Amino acid sequence: MHTHSDPQEPRRCAAVAELLRRTRAAIGSGPISRPALQQIESALRELAAQAPLWHHETFPDPATGQQQRRYLIHEEPDYGLALYLMVMRKGKRTPIHDHKTWACIAAVAGAETNYLYQRIDDEARPGETAVLLQDTKMIEPGQSHAFMPDDIHAVSIENDDIIRHLHLYGRALETLHDREVFHPETRRREPMYIFTPTSMRDAAGRWSIALGDRLIDGHRWSYIDTQIGEQVLIMLPGAQGSRRSFDHQLAALAQRYRVIALSYPGIGDAAGLADGVAAFMAAAGIERAAIFGSSLGGYVAQWLAARQPALIERLLLSNSFVDPTPGRDDPELARLRATPAQAFKSAALRRLEDMAPSIVRDRLLAMVAAQPAESLLQRRIAILTGTPVPRLAIANDRIVIIDADDDAMLPAAMREALVRRYPGAARHRFAAGGHHLHLTRADDVTAIILAA
Repeated sequence: MHTHSDPQEPRRCAAVAELLRRTRAAIGSGPISRPALQQIESALRELAAQAPLWHHETFPDPATGQQQRRYLIHEEPDYGLALYLMVMRKGKRTPIHDHKTWACIAAVAGAETNYLYQRIDDEARPGETAVLLQDTKMIEPGQSHAFMPDDIHAVSIENDDIIRHLHLYGRALETLHDREVFHPETRRREPMYIFTPTSMRDAAGRWSIALGDRLIDGHRWSYIDTQIGEQVLIMLPGAQGSRRSFDHQLAALAQRYRVIALSYPGIGDAAGLADGVAAFMAAAGIERAAIFGSSLGGYVAQWLAARQPALIERLLLSNSFVDPTPGRDDPELARLRATPAQAFKSAALRRLEDMAPSIVRDRLLAMVAAQPAESLLQRRIAILTGTPVPRLAIANDRIVIIDADDDAMLPAAMREALVRRYPGAARHRFAAGGHHLHLTRADDVTAIILAA
């Protein structure tokens, strides 16, 4: 892990805070406008001019054979206003793409060539498009550029010098699931995925955490990976959670484990999700891991153990169940299958907004808002169509159960069925904490994982 002590840290934090203050003042309470974006661009250009804040000792160059490293400098709790430092070398190119949020770029060092396009079709045919190159702009120190959400461009690094550029977005890149790539030669467009991991600062100030995507059998699995450690812990969230469910536990857990937290793609059955986790492990070269699952994640973890027991070091099941059928609601399932995914997501957000403020409500709001609607819908369908987990071929003393008596989302009968299925498993039972113990009792759950 990177442990360099950076004397520029206080200055950088103050300068970033000033950028964010000016950005919020420019945006105000209305939608983004070109004049507001010009003010933000000017503020970002001033920050980029402070080159010593962005030196290579704290933000290393891409490794040999790599063309890019992306560092997350700041991200709002709701995944808005995200600032990155992009470090790229010659040969790095992006496809022609939009952002679906506003963006500003300012050069610290080196030059990048921006190819600016305009869409010229009538947008009447799904999946079809036509774009025309309008201008070419070189962005080098002292220069910048601003993009409205629908602006289209491509980037190329053509000079030998490694570049360092600041990118400020209205929303975090990792949440922009509707960005599109444009192909002028075929007049087609398609979703844009982010396969270059983002390096994120952990609580100890080290650059060790990567956020990225991996394409498994045509499905995009988003992940956080702390990257260091011989023992691996894979963390699976609940139906409304994501790879960001466990942010507050990563630093402590990373002292023992290489931690990988996953977000689910749009797969509507638990066995299929389990197979996806197994394929992710294979693609990442992971032969065996401890699996922590919260709610739906615990159900998926059990299916993984049933189908691929050799992959399991131990199972940690929090607020979970072995048989979802007592909660099956056939009329709800019929409604969901006729409901557009975006309508399902909007309804989920409204329910969360109506809840009293709490760490659970606030974290779930941010995570649900940032995830693809289809993925959220399919998770609920996976629960409603689920069947009891088959008997496992691993010893019960390798299973840990964590639950709470006041879990209002999981009936006591379903909690006790899980305990009866695994006699001899260690059980940590809390009187209070609700359905999201990894949030409400994060330190306690972390201690249980570390002691397992």
